[in-house]
Amino acid sequence: MIELLKQMVEALERASKIMDADAQQFQDNAIKVGKQALAELESQEPVAWGVFEGNLHDMFFTQEEAQEMAKLKGSHAEAKPLYTHPPQRTEVNNK
Repeated sequence: MIELLKQMVEALERASKIMDADAQQFQDNAIKVGKQALAELESQEPVAWGVFEGNLHDMFFTQEEAQEMAKLKGSHAEAKPLYTHPPQRTEVNNK
C-alpha cells in the first residue's frame, strides 16, 4: 500500500508539470492528500503481525515471530502488519 501511494504521488507530480492552471490546482490537491495518507501510514505502529496464505491464517505480536512462521510455511506465505484501524480520510476542497 505504501509503495502504491509513493508511485501515485510521483506520477501526479510528473503530470502536474504539463497541465493548465485549473487542472494544476486539482492535481496539487491530489498530491497533498496522497502525501498526507502516506505519512499517516508510515507513522502508524502495527498492533500485531499476520501470516497470510491468501487469507489471514496466523497472528503474532512480534514481526520476528510472524516472519519465522511465514518462512516455515513456505514461499506462498507472507507476514504483514496489522493495524487497529485504517488512516482517516482527508477531505479536499477542489473549488
